[in-house]
Amino acid sequence: MIFCCSQKLQKLLGLKEKDLSPASADEAAEWYCNLAAFERRKCLIFTHGSTLYTILVLDVKKADLADFGGLFRRRLNAMLLLDNFSREHRELLTRDAPDSFAKATDRGVIGSMVDHVRICRHLIAHEGGLGRIDVDKLNRIFSYARNSCDRNHRRQTLCGFHHNEEHEGDWKDCPACRDSFETEMYVWYGTNEYNFEKLPNPPSYAPTKCSKCGAVIKLGTEGFTQRGAEYLCEPCSEKETAKLLDKTRPPGGPLVGRPRRS
Repeated sequence: MIFCCSQKLQKLLGLKEKDLSPASADEAAEWYCNLAAFERRKCLIFTHGSTLYTILVLDVKKADLADFGGLFRRRLNAMLLLDNFSREHRELLTRDAPDSFAKATDRGVIGSMVDHVRICRHLIAHEGGLGRIDVDKLNRIFSYARNSCDRNHRRQTLCGFHHNEEHEGDWKDCPACRDSFETEMYVWYGTNEYNFEKLPNPPSYAPTKCSKCGAVIKLGTEGFTQRGAEYLCEPCSEKETAKLLDKTRPPGGPLVGRPRRS
């Protein structure tokens, strides 16, 4: 692993200029590392330089730093297991190898880590303090599937929409936000897992159903196709697409636009 450390972490680890490696071409091995303090307790934040996959190690003691690589690998393996990575991939990503240290130079990654610290402070305060926070729950916020908590909050919540659109007042009772979405999506944006504070007393709504088969479609989490006021679930959408493609096929011939096989 190549640990690209912030200046604060370099100082804590006692790293000198001679201990730092030059920039590496192996971006897949680079993990950016930062030091933060929550309630006067040291915490480490590791962010993968290419994917921004992030893990947290809370309440780090000085003795823990003696095995810095091992500390990182144990936490990484636990998170990869929670994210349903196969054993083969976990072993590949946490394999023992000579570790090196370098300076943190990528401003984009550093900016993401600053956002992570800000978000963690908010969540820890919301949960009632560091002693009451579930570290796995906190780490899940930075899950691989959607690996930027800041982006998810900005794009997937009413609060983020309210801020981006520069609406006035509180997002929870903003009439402009309410008029911007159909009720089901309004409720989803206000109550999903990317909210720090969820919409109180969300309005009720009739479930959206496929106009062909009648199956319920969860607009916030499932795939669908919309044609005017009609919604099609994924299976029905695929069938309708196949029908359209068949119309372009000459009798006994291939689809128009596709090369014939020799």
